[in-house]
Amino acid sequence: MMDMNPHIATPLEWAFIDRVRSNIHVPALLDLGDQFRLLRTKYGAGKHVEDLVGYAMKMPAKMRADELGRVWDDVDRVSIDESSLASLVLYTNVFNSCKYDLSTKWTSFELPCQNCEYKETCVTTQLEHPVFTRSLDHLVKMLKAEAYFAGRDHVELSEDIFPALRRVMLHRLQVKPEFAARYVDAQAWYDAEVEQRILSLQEKWKQAKETFDTINKALTEKKDAEAAEAFNKFRKAAKDIVSLKIVEMLEPTLETATEKRFKQLYAKALAMDKAGYTKRDLTESDEFNSLDRTLPPKFAAKVQEFREKLLARLQGVTEVSEAQYGDFVANISAVEPSASQMANITYNHRYALDDGTSIEVRHEREKYVIQFEAATSTLADTIRNFSLKAG
Repeated sequence: MMDMNPHIATPLEWAFIDRVRSNIHVPALLDLGDQFRLLRTKYGAGKHVEDLVGYAMKMPAKMRADELGRVWDDVDRVSIDESSLASLVLYTNVFNSCKYDLSTKWTSFELPCQNCEYKETCVTTQLEHPVFTRSLDHLVKMLKAEAYFAGRDHVELSEDIFPALRRVMLHRLQVKPEFAARYVDAQAWYDAEVEQRILSLQEKWKQAKETFDTINKALTEKKDAEAAEAFNKFRKAAKDIVSLKIVEMLEPTLETATEKRFKQLYAKALAMDKAGYTKRDLTESDEFNSLDRTLPPKFAAKVQEFREKLLARLQGVTEVSEAQYGDFVANISAVEPSASQMANITYNHRYALDDGTSIEVRHEREKYVIQFEAATSTLADTIRNFSLKAG
């Protein structure tokens, strides 16, 4: 047990403060009645007591240490059910949730909070330090104490969580100056920025738990594409990190369930890269267009990255000299006959070929600049390779 003046010039190390189980806020300024009673205690009836602590030490103890120990034994016997324990993680994660892993983040890295899609529901962005798992143990102890003093032998989370959470968290939270400046004291900040936020998030947590059950059921029934679609849909719509973390607990299981389909699709993309492909293969294929409905984010991102690489291969800019232009047209016409229309050159002209290829030709200082978006990889490679050979 310790006391601390909130105006102390050199605050205690945060790592030490995190080891303090709970706090009780005691106002230093008393009302007039309290001040009079204090004065009478110290100086009334001929007394002169400047040191109230020393004075109290001489008075009979209200409770001996062994008696206090037995009270704590009783408190420990207060039960807390499994569902309540699971919910505690959500409450404590309010104080450390972030898109980044804050447990390993360099202190010099500045979080891009201003551009974060979750900033409106985020408490962590207002804190100098996130609060991690030690607070969970202390919260369980304080919840049992709340229930004990309420005369119950079990924790009622709806009744006990907010007073217990405040006592366990308030001393741990070092608020950034720009946010602290908006409030008269830590209590006012906590009321507005923490409790009100948690109240608004509880419905979102409920929805996240329902989505978790839906995905888990689909995975159990081997409906991995259905599970992936529900996962990605929730992930895009999520407005707070804690809700997202609930559903993301299933991501490893989802990846295991969809790994075979991911490998098949990735192998197909690799084969297309070697054997040749059309733009329509990439843009009109149900397999490629449904990535966010059939694969979890990590797998979908890998396939999408390769798909973008293949699409980029169909586009480019090259140069051909005036003397080489006729051979250039003949070469690409062998692949796509409608390119022969380019022989009748019109400066700065865009040609639309029958296969869907678009080629823009610009004349610049005795050469032609060719900008193309090919419909097939064969034609794109022909255009690009001619320029390389001619060079």
